[in-house]
Formats: sequence, C-alpha cells, structure tokens
Amino acid sequence: MERLVSTDFYNILSQISVQEMDPENIFKVFRETMPRVAVSRGIVLLRATMYEPKKRSREMNVTEVVLLDASGGEETNNIELEYATANGGRVIVVSGIKRDEIWTTECKEDCYVLSKAIYLLVGRAKTMSSLYNLMFYDQLTGIANETGLNRFMGTTIHKGKFTSYCSNFLNIKNMKLLNSRYGDAAGNIIMNGFAKAIDQFASTEGSGIAARLGGDNFLVFILQEKEDEFLQFVSNIIVPYEVGGEKHNIKVESRVGYYFIKAGDGINECMRNADVAVKLTRNNDGINVIKFEESMKTHMLKMKQLEQNVPEAIANKEFVVYYQPKVDISDEGNFRLNGAEALVRWVRDGEMVPPGEFVPVLEKNGLISLIDYYVFEQVCIDINDWIARGMTPVKVSSNFSRRHLQDKDFASKVEAIIRKHNVDTKYLEIEITESYEDEDMNALMAFEKSMHAIGVHLTVDDFGNGFSSIKMIKNIVADTIKLDKSIIDGIGNEGADDIIVSHIIQMLNKLGKNIIAEGVETKEQANFLRANGCNNIQGYLFAKPCARDVFESYM
Repeated sequence: MERLVSTDFYNILSQISVQEMDPENIFKVFRETMPRVAVSRGIVLLRATMYEPKKRSREMNVTEVVLLDASGGEETNNIELEYATANGGRVIVVSGIKRDEIWTTECKEDCYVLSKAIYLLVGRAKTMSSLYNLMFYDQLTGIANETGLNRFMGTTIHKGKFTSYCSNFLNIKNMKLLNSRYGDAAGNIIMNGFAKAIDQFASTEGSGIAARLGGDNFLVFILQEKEDEFLQFVSNIIVPYEVGGEKHNIKVESRVGYYFIKAGDGINECMRNADVAVKLTRNNDGINVIKFEESMKTHMLKMKQLEQNVPEAIANKEFVVYYQPKVDISDEGNFRLNGAEALVRWVRDGEMVPPGEFVPVLEKNGLISLIDYYVFEQVCIDINDWIARGMTPVKVSSNFSRRHLQDKDFASKVEAIIRKHNVDTKYLEIEITESYEDEDMNALMAFEKSMHAIGVHLTVDDFGNGFSSIKMIKNIVADTIKLDKSIIDGIGNEGADDIIVSHIIQMLNKLGKNIIAEGVETKEQANFLRANGCNNIQGYLFAKPCARDVFESYM
C-alpha cells in the first residue's frame, strides 16, 4: 500500500475552519474527506470511542463516533491506539483493514497519522461543543440565547425566507412575584417549563426558534401563518413543578408584542418593533397581546423626548401640584370635605402633559423619586400658606413610589422636609402602594413607625390591585387603607363585586382600619359604600383633581 502523504492530512484539516463552532460540521467535513484518503490507502474502518469521567462519580460517559465503515459488514484486521485526555479520560481510536490483509510497517505509520488526526479532531469537537453551547444557548433554560437567535434569523435571510416570519417579544407576567411566593428554585423550574414549551412550539409547529433574551424576556421567531395558533398556545401554558414532595400546576401568563416582518426589515428592526409593542401592554390593564403598528414608533419617540425633557422641567418648576378632594359621605344629603390627595401635573409650553404619558417615564428612569419629594415639599409650603391666610387646612396625602423603601434614608429625608418648613404634621399623610414582597413589607413597617413617631399618618394605596393584600393587612398597622378603583368600578350593581367589596370593608373595619375608596364615579357606588360601612370617598362623583386655587374654594 502507498504511504499516507502528509499533505493529504493537512488538506483535510484546512477545510475545517478555525472559526467553526458546530461540532457536527467539524465531523461532517472529516467524514466527507478522510474516508476517501483512508480507503485509497487500504483502510476501511475508522472509529473513535471517548471515555469521560462523570461528575462526582468514578463512572465514565462513553461516546462512540464512526467516521468510516467500508467493511461491508465483514470482520476487519484492527489496530487500537489509546490516548489519555486532560480530564482523566481516554480516547481509543480503532483503524481496520480488510481481514485477509496484513498491517505493513508503512500502513501502520499511516494508521498512526490517521488515529492521531482523529484524536485531535475528537478533542477539538468536544471543546467546540462546549464553546458552541456557551455561545449559542442560554445556560439556565437550555433554549437559544440572543446570539443563537441572530444566527437562525441570519440563515432565513440568506435563504430569502425572512419575510415569511413573525417576531414575538414575550415577557412573563409577575415573575418577581412567582420567585417571591414559591422561591427562586421553583421560579427557575417555572421559567424553564415556559421556555421549553415555547421552544417546542417554535421548532415543531412554526419552523422557527425561541430564545431567552435575559431575565424573563423571550423572543419567539415563527412562520406568520402560525401566529394565531401560537398566541392561543401561549395563553394556556401550564407548567408542573414540585415543592416539598407536593406536585403543583401553574398557569404561566405572559405579555406578547408581535410584528409581521416586511421586505427591507433587518434583524434589529424586527426585534425592536416587537419590543415596542410589548412595552405598551404594560400601560394597558387587561391587555396582554398587542400587534405592532407604525404609529407606535411615534408614540415611543414622544416618550423618549419626554424623558429627555424631565430634568429641565424639574429645574424650571414645570411640575405643579393639583389637589383631589376627599369627602365624608356619612350624611347622605351632604358631602363634607375631609382631606385631599396631592397629584403631580406637568405644564409644558402652556399645555398640560397627560399623567398617563409622563408618569410611566418617570417610573422607568427613576426620576419619580425626585418628583415625589418635590410634591411633598410643595404640599408643606401650601399648608403653611393656607394657615397664614386664615384657612384651616384638611389633611393632605402625598404619594411616594415603593422604590423609596429601598432607601435606608427615606424616613430621614421626609423628616428633613417637614423640619425645613416647620409644618404641623397633623395635616400630613403619606400614601405608598401595597407591597407583596417581604423585603418591601419590612421596610414599610419600619418607615411607618418612623412616621408615627412624628405624627404623620400613613395610607396603603391601591388595595385590591396587588397580590398579597391579606398578608399586608395582617402585618401592617397602616392608619388608612385605600380601596383601588379596579374593585370599586363594579359595585352597586348587585353582582359578585358587591359581595367581595362588602366583605373587604367588613374585614377592614373589624381590624380597626380607616377606609377610603378611590375612583368613585356614581351615586350607586357611593350609596353602596355608605351602606356597607365605608364613609370616605375620592373620585369624579365629587371632584376631579384641580389646581390649588380651585381646591381652596372647596376648603
């Protein structure tokens, strides 16, 4: 037999790009070229068996790779060469010639070159497999990461099929709550189950791919003809999990923004448009799925401009304080003013910017914290001014974002503003949204004690719109509980809402809580609340938020 020419070996390796990451592609090139060279030298069998130590065990993982088998099923005359690996394993390479042939010295040398090449190739493939996994797959869920997603999208562009697809941006609803309620380990199981479900649909039904973009955000790239089916599927994902030996099933809900890809679109644009749509679901209660429309870009651009203008607006005092009256309705024929809520408004270039536009922007960029202190200080100034002018103020509540609870100096900052203006604390009240997280609840209780020590009342806002209201009531001794508009809207119609709200009021009264209902808009709602023991209301039935001079007329 001819001796194996070294250039043949190097020609084969040169076809395997040093940038190649997919181990299957590495073996594919080797299988297509090495057999031809080997067979021309009389070698009809090439096989590698890898033995790798299992983690925390003396046992071995065994993987066999057959690169050539031209034996026709007949026995072969084999030579085995063994190579040790760095991790304590080994690779055994088997080379075979026909049974009736003899291994000559030259053929053995050829066999050594081939076996060494196979050993190096196997090692490279193993290393590349690990790197490939790290580069293209999410390590928590096992589905594709953003790099893997871009790789798949790029393939569809190369094949001219990109515009046949739809881009879905998904965000799991209340993932933080799930982690808080069930623990991070169970939360990961729930996320993994959700990820595998959407990945299976994408790959088997939609000829596409699902990828985790980080956190609880995912992107599903599927054929447009499967979009309706996917939206139906994703609205009914049930994930099983086990805690303490007890099995549970949980429905995992998500927000979805989707976009049908058009000619001329690129990868970034199709992802960005779906992202724009899903962001708008956060500002639309009860709407979990939104299709991208071009008008949304204008809206998002406007939001971005607002965000950029906020620092200047604060410096120019463009934010003003409006007051919405609170009234006592215990006397059916007479509403009596007994408080107010201070609300921020933005007047820019003589026009009012709707709160629904700028408040989410302030929440997003953290500037809401500055506005909260700004409004509270203006309330202190107004109260002192009313007293100086001979009016008797009512108690005014100021809103503070829950993010303040993470600031250890929150209470001291509030106290500093009160001392600065020397305002009588009997006229002050602070509202903070109810919290379902233990860390926030502990901070809220500590803040509450600090406020009580100086005579400032505390209201827990938006009760009934959260997830752990019962736990919150049990642990927090807030002066007042404000019933959220969402549970007030349906009362007064003799329906299920009447039963629920009446029992909530009864429970709060028995616990000694003050109660106020917000968002009261009809006489039927007011009559129902009065009849069931809630005599304090706030809403359009009596008055909308109004400028300071209008509110003074109420006083």
